[in-house]
Amino acid sequence: MLAAVNSKVFPGYWSVCADGQGFGYGNTYPSLDGHQMTDALLWLGQVDVVKANWDYVLGSSARRFAAARHPAVHGREARRGWEALSTVDANGGLYTHWVPGNPLRALAGVTLIQNADVIFRHTQDRAWLVRNLPSIQRAAHQLASLVTPEGAVRGAGYYLERPTRIECDGVAQCHAVDALRRLAALERALGQAHEGRQTERLAHRIAQYFVRHSWVGDHFAEYEHPDRGLIASHGLTDVDWAAVATGVAKPRQIASLWPRLRDEPKFHYGGMPTGISTSPESYESWEFTHPDRHDLAAMGRVWYVEAWARWRIRDGRGLADGLRKVAAQGRRHGFSWRERYHPDGQGGATPAGPDTYCEYPANFIRIVQRFLFGVELRLDGRVVLAPTVPDEYWRHGFGQTLAWRDRRLEYRFDLAGVTGTFQGPQEQWLGVRLTEQHHGAGTGQLRALIDDQPVRARREGGLAWLRLPAGQGGRSIGSWCAAWSNGRSPIANSRWPMSRFAIDDWRLAMAIDDARGAAEGRGAMARYQRFEDLPVCRKPTACTTVFSTCSSNRGSAHARLPQPTRPRRTLGFEQHCGGFERLTTTNSRPFSPSRGVRPVKSAP
Repeated sequence: MLAAVNSKVFPGYWSVCADGQGFGYGNTYPSLDGHQMTDALLWLGQVDVVKANWDYVLGSSARRFAAARHPAVHGREARRGWEALSTVDANGGLYTHWVPGNPLRALAGVTLIQNADVIFRHTQDRAWLVRNLPSIQRAAHQLASLVTPEGAVRGAGYYLERPTRIECDGVAQCHAVDALRRLAALERALGQAHEGRQTERLAHRIAQYFVRHSWVGDHFAEYEHPDRGLIASHGLTDVDWAAVATGVAKPRQIASLWPRLRDEPKFHYGGMPTGISTSPESYESWEFTHPDRHDLAAMGRVWYVEAWARWRIRDGRGLADGLRKVAAQGRRHGFSWRERYHPDGQGGATPAGPDTYCEYPANFIRIVQRFLFGVELRLDGRVVLAPTVPDEYWRHGFGQTLAWRDRRLEYRFDLAGVTGTFQGPQEQWLGVRLTEQHHGAGTGQLRALIDDQPVRARREGGLAWLRLPAGQGGRSIGSWCAAWSNGRSPIANSRWPMSRFAIDDWRLAMAIDDARGAAEGRGAMARYQRFEDLPVCRKPTACTTVFSTCSSNRGSAHARLPQPTRPRRTLGFEQHCGGFERLTTTNSRPFSPSRGVRPVKSAP
């Protein structure tokens, strides 16, 4: 991704290929490819590059938005070999597609709106949004010009050229709704409530037409042809993924569609996600306005829509499966991907298009951040962590370091909850979704710490909200943790209040070292009765102020129980042990963690 950036062409330029040569040196594609790479580069911290690219695209657009820019051949015909493809405008923009039927007409306006949305979410640059909103609204007006009075979006293929999908592609309907909803939210964020309602009404009209007109009983029609009507004869298609992904499909439609969609292997051509149809061989010659069938392939753009749909249904297993398949393909070829993967008719796939194409790696980054890790940067500046991962992720623990807007958030999820550190110039609201993997989630008591101090976390919309404080005096790093507890769960209680522990199903023992207690020989040995009850420390040395070392034990876990000589250590230990009902001493006498220890109040 970063290799594709080349400021020598113009500030903010990137190629669609890492080698800078595929699809022409100096050419840029601000629509679909531009949006995929804009989003990925923002996650990589390339804000200045993305903003410079935005300025170039708008500065050279006059009052139209191009699907591609070929500055080297401005005012001349774009050619492939001896074949004249289309005429490039004097400003270098390609406004009419070379494939008969002029597909991709709805693409430029939609992706420009989506670009504006992700830029503002990453930057919270209100002045930038105010300055650019007229151009963003102009893109929406261009999109609205393609909408029929009934609510159908014309423009042929949304991100496909061959087949051309003349004239109303179902994917275009869904993405248009998504873009308009995003614009309405941006307008409301700037206080333009009236404009936001108008935009929302247009999105609603498109969505209602689509769900009523394109549903054919158990799936959605692929597109609507002006002469042949609804085309729904190619099995399940990317339109079905898009309808679920963008939230356009009705709950009853999802209930009917998802069981068939979720585990359908025919979408992955030769094991590569994701193809446009489960029956690519069924397309007929009249569906192509150009003789080749280039887009009957697995492509990164379709994979993103599949992942988006899986995120909406919270299918972590399916998300991780797609990521592993794409990673395996890259690993076999030096972590380089091709543009297309065509089905070979024998269960495999044939790579096609330029090498080092950035579509798959760009979408890999986006899928990991947006869907697998569930990072949402909200328009009001709040951050949400709502991961959608397989069960094994919770058992082994997962997390990352996230950097944006001079802020740094390091966090880790596991079966006990979530811990992390935050660094930033201002306080930060953080919303966390603790899923059903956590014992007592949503029904028990939410316990939270910030800088070792109990805090009251707010519950709202299925999330636990914490207000992380800003730093003072140049030191702006604070630790925090949150976990659910129902008073009985050993996993939930084992974290509290130690903010830096990861717990999974490893058969490890924790030796609790108290220098004063060990010196006085007052330690007692305790034994857990089940492996599932073991708290696990991920770090082999110096874990926290309470637990200092970890060791392996295949058969049982032995913990030395220190005497309550230090109030802070004793408080933490009592809270830690209080949830273990099977904890006994070596002489089989029941162990009471409160014996000889001052009572501890429950945290808010």
